[in-house]
Amino acid sequence: MDPHIRVAVVAVDPSSEVSGGALLGDRTRVRFPVDEDRLFFRSQASDRQLGGMSPGTFQVCRLLYHLFDLVIIETVGIGQNEIEVQRLADRVYLVLQPLAGDQIQFLKAGIMEIPDVFLLNKSDEVEAARKTYHALKASIQFTRPGDGDIQILQTSAVMGTGIDEVCADLMELVRKPRDGESLMREKEERYFSQWVREEYGRSGIKKLLDLGGAAFWIKECGSYDAATRRLIDKFN
Repeated sequence: MDPHIRVAVVAVDPSSEVSGGALLGDRTRVRFPVDEDRLFFRSQASDRQLGGMSPGTFQVCRLLYHLFDLVIIETVGIGQNEIEVQRLADRVYLVLQPLAGDQIQFLKAGIMEIPDVFLLNKSDEVEAARKTYHALKASIQFTRPGDGDIQILQTSAVMGTGIDEVCADLMELVRKPRDGESLMREKEERYFSQWVREEYGRSGIKKLLDLGGAAFWIKECGSYDAATRRLIDKFN
């Protein structure tokens, strides 16, 4: 990967349904010099929110988008419904490991339907990885019949296998010409409407529609933040 690329990671940990707390252990595993400004790592608690992300993940990523070349979101990823990341990420990777499930497990809907790339990690377990690879490949033909050529990259953090291929795929995304501002506007409109629904319910959404909807209101106010402030003033 280009050594000048600035990378930020947002890692979401599940919160306890009993205490509400979260260990945030992902950050403790990461080691890089404190003065290394090309790398940034932040852990978040899911705050028991469904979908695999935290209530504040979008706002954090919206800031990091303007500061870093690549923003990686690690979601909770514990069930079939943890797929909110597909609405925020430009590219979705699902990391699996050998013997994590059989072909029936891979046929389950939800999380198996959204990845752009599958990463089969711990492939230094050669025989187990081979069996899982073929089971996964066969399952994709049933769950996603139109995506027969979807990538399955085999990696090993221990051996370094496949890391170059993953980095090349990420760099292709970074260098690919795209209207980043347009993509961010779409995300802002979606999450603005979601915020209004969570804060003010159905009546809030009706008022927002009376004001022209999220896209019009954000444009009218000049920015996402200004739209938020003005809407709070109106509703209160």
